[in-house]
Amino acid sequence: MRTVLADDHLMVREGLKRVLSKLEGIEIVAECADGAEAVEKARETACELLIVDIGMPRMSGLEALRAVKAWDPAPRVVMLSMFSDPGNVGRAVADGADGYLLKDDDESTVLSVVRNVMAGVANFSPRVQSILASRLSGADRSPEDLLTPREMELFRCIVRGYQNKRIASELGIAPRTVDFHKRNLRDALGVESVADLVRLAQRYGIA
Repeated sequence: MRTVLADDHLMVREGLKRVLSKLEGIEIVAECADGAEAVEKARETACELLIVDIGMPRMSGLEALRAVKAWDPAPRVVMLSMFSDPGNVGRAVADGADGYLLKDDDESTVLSVVRNVMAGVANFSPRVQSILASRLSGADRSPEDLLTPREMELFRCIVRGYQNKRIASELGIAPRTVDFHKRNLRDALGVESVADLVRLAQRYGIA
């Protein structure tokens, strides 16, 4: 399948290429660093599979998903995200995403999801499915039950009062993306503010 990789981090793209090289029948025909370019390359190459990061410059991954599916519903689209935000998952499903992976999913999960999507079977990371199901159930669960280990790192940084620069350093991400990830975390926990996050931490004894 002609495949386009879209992520604004070169290391992520390189890691994906390494993992995807283990699948038969897949050919990387283009790489992109922003959503608008992803849409352009998808059309230019008549790609059959687009793997696209949700948070990118110029056009978000969700916007790219909608643009590609509006032009041609045939290409299969797998969303890629650092955080398992149920809001984004829900929007991705509604907009026609065929798969959803987290950036810290293990190799076997990545291969399984992509293999299923290539075969025409919509497939999400098991952790995405589990966390979304928990959110939809309305169960009273602690952040540690709902969040991935990576998300818990961000949660702890926020409730400890770390500023964006320190959070970026702690998590190894670009400072300019910290606010985006904070918003995703609030969406994942269904809260509106940092104060709400602090109250959640106090309620569940998380330091």
